[in-house]
Amino acid sequence: VILTSPANSHFNTTNSKGYLEMQIANDIQFPIEICGADQKSKDIISTHLDIIKNLARIESIAFSKNIPEGALQVVFGKLTLALKISSTIDVSKEKQRLNEEIKKINSEIEIFDSKLRNKDFLDKAPMEIVNEQKEKKDRALATKKKLVDALDRIKLPK
Repeated sequence: VILTSPANSHFNTTNSKGYLEMQIANDIQFPIEICGADQKSKDIISTHLDIIKNLARIESIAFSKNIPEGALQVVFGKLTLALKISSTIDVSKEKQRLNEEIKKINSEIEIFDSKLRNKDFLDKAPMEIVNEQKEKKDRALATKKKLVDALDRIKLPK
């Protein structure tokens, strides 16, 4: 999970090809649980609670010993921030959507691989075209990694 500025969404939702990693509206606020906070961290967070909530667009902040089910996790030093998305979005549908995006990007990667394995293409195509296909494949692989990472971060409630 990549936390961004308040003007943007809570998550890095797009990449260079425009694929959505997670479809979460900018105006949605999540409850957050902070796990692993020592007393000093709790005091600092409590002192600045309103500012943190407004800047991060967080609905509420609670301290917990355990990471709740249905939460995305952000490790921040010794703290783990648990964004409880399951109360705001349909996690099952989001997981299904991410799987479909991964399937699409896998098809694109296969097309690039097929071209790059084709001896005739490599022999006849100008080097800039071959390099362009390699770059597109690299971008597709990076997109796939982001989508897989986003899928891995979703922890479905039991």
